[in-house]
Amino acid sequence: MRFVTDGVARVQELVGDGTLRGQVVVDQAYAQNQHETVWFKHPHGGQAHFLSEPLLSGASFYLERIARGLLDDGPVTAMRGVTEDLCEQVRDKAPRDHGYLRESAQPFVYDDGKLVYTRPPAQRRLTDEELDARGRGVQH
Repeated sequence: MRFVTDGVARVQELVGDGTLRGQVVVDQAYAQNQHETVWFKHPHGGQAHFLSEPLLSGASFYLERIARGLLDDGPVTAMRGVTEDLCEQVRDKAPRDHGYLRESAQPFVYDDGKLVYTRPPAQRRLTDEELDARGRGVQH
C-alpha cells in the first residue's frame, strides 16, 4: 500500500491548497445580449449560448484534461489549455455577423485568487461610439 500512499501524497503536492479557477470573458458591449437571446437570427453563422454550450457539453472532457494535466504539466497549465480551448470554441460558435464577438474571447487562470495566466483578446472591446460609427450596434 505504500505506492498508493506515495501516489496520494504526490497528487496532494501537485494540487496544493486553494482554488484553481479558469474564466473566459467575451468583452463587447452586446456580448451578453447575443449570448442569452435565443431568438436572434444569425444568417452568417454562429449561435446563442456560444460560450456556455461548449463549456457544458465539454465539461467531462475539460475535467479529464485537467486531471491528466495534473500529473504531466501541473494544474495551472492544464487549466490554461482548457480556457484557450474555450476561446477557440467562441471563435467557432459566436455570431459571425461582424466578427467582433468571435475575436473577443480572453482567457484567465487564477490560482488561489492570484492571476497566473491571461493574454489579450484578438479584438479589444469597441466603444459605443466605434460601434455606432460602424453602424453595427447590437445585432438582431
